[in-house]
Amino acid sequence: MKKEEQIAFFDNLAESWDSLHHPDPERLACLAELCGIAPGARLLYVACDTGTLIPYLLKKDPASILAVDYSPQMIRRAKEKLSDPRVTFLCTDTVDVGEQDFDCAVIYGAFPHFENRGSIIRHMYRILSPQGRLMICHSECRKNINAGHGENIPAEITIPLPTGYILKKSLEDYFSVDIVVDTDKLYVVSGIKN
Repeated sequence: MKKEEQIAFFDNLAESWDSLHHPDPERLACLAELCGIAPGARLLYVACDTGTLIPYLLKKDPASILAVDYSPQMIRRAKEKLSDPRVTFLCTDTVDVGEQDFDCAVIYGAFPHFENRGSIIRHMYRILSPQGRLMICHSECRKNINAGHGENIPAEITIPLPTGYILKKSLEDYFSVDIVVDTDKLYVVSGIKN
């Protein structure tokens, strides 16, 4: 599926996104905690959808959050919901983000949609500060994510999540992976830039 078709697919979902997705608030709070965000940190929220994780990240008192999504309608909905001055929304492809020195980059709920996962991992490595953290996570288990994506999302724009162990191995050339959670409740693989 071409990029333009992918964007159109997610644009069409934007209006109903929040009514279709009901992530557990306790799990979202847990994910924000696992980010290890220090007060005053600079965050990058990759493929931010309608801003699902932003309220939880803001509780950690970052200096700024750059929330990026390539769907204009997802960005529009996120802006309608959230108006904190620390949050900047940018409608672009993540690999086109040129800013650098982020303290943490979070890919929440979107990793199955990255066709070239190696490119996104390398790009995150380049734009994170020394000792910056990359966190790839879902507030559901891998089995549910893979099953749900297979039923509700065209196969052309979703790739199954690997086991936490396999993703850890994929990250290890760039990150010291210190968190792997692949349980019946959460999926988290996270590490510090080497």
